[in-house]
Amino acid sequence: MELLDAAEGRALVGRPLREVERNLIIDTLRHCVGNRTHAANILGISIPTLRNKLRAYSASGLPIPSPESPSGRSREVEVQPVVKALHQQVQLGGHDD
Repeated sequence: MELLDAAEGRALVGRPLREVERNLIIDTLRHCVGNRTHAANILGISIPTLRNKLRAYSASGLPIPSPESPSGRSREVEVQPVVKALHQQVQLGGHDD
């Protein structure tokens, strides 16, 4: 277990525990490029607990990091060219054999 140095500890003193926890969870999720499983393991909490907390943060308007690929781009962005190509094939009536 790694202890905070004096300056880091002072930065936390007086802050509500919920705020400290929220910031730690979001920072860890960013560190894990949105990977919820990895973040939950690092934080020592279950995946359902992490999901519930993220759902509550999101409902309060806090932006939640989305899962990203190793390239740093959202997985949704990488899927778009594939979907577009399939859509074009369907429109043209073509297929790859």
